[in-house]
Amino acid sequence: MTMARWRWPSCLAMLLMALFAAGEGVGTALLREDAFAKIWEFTLEPGEQTGVHVHEYDYHFAVVSPSTLRVFAANGTVLFDFEARGTFGLRLLGGELVPIVGELPAALPAAHAVKNVGSTAYREILFESKVSTNATWPRPPGLPERARRLLRSLGDALRSLGQGPAATAGRKAEL
Repeated sequence: MTMARWRWPSCLAMLLMALFAAGEGVGTALLREDAFAKIWEFTLEPGEQTGVHVHEYDYHFAVVSPSTLRVFAANGTVLFDFEARGTFGLRLLGGELVPIVGELPAALPAAHAVKNVGSTAYREILFESKVSTNATWPRPPGLPERARRLLRSLGDALRSLGQGPAATAGRKAEL
């Protein structure tokens, strides 16, 4: 009697890869975190690829240094390439990240990896909202003041990276 070679079901393999990668975080450096949000700096050199990471929150990111990125599913399947420039926003819906700001070719799984396939270094500032975007979700007390403090912190972080209002003072606003 010959025994067929046993293989992990692909969904279980993806889940295990995502669980092992969950500690990696979604950025290169965590700049700020509180009860309501995380702010990350994320960089990828040409040819560099992240490990599989899992997004647990809705998020937006502003591209500081654009490049071409390739997105992979947790099992290594190429999903799509896109020119990362401008601002993007994604909403987490049932394990899938659905684009709500910016132009992406498709939704992507919450567990994925990214590779810089461009010829220039890539850099972004990523803002994860720990607060639900569901309008029926009860908002915690003091949210407006905490949100103002967080926005001030984001401005401070961007200024320290040479991207905030102080860095652009004296330049005419682009419309």
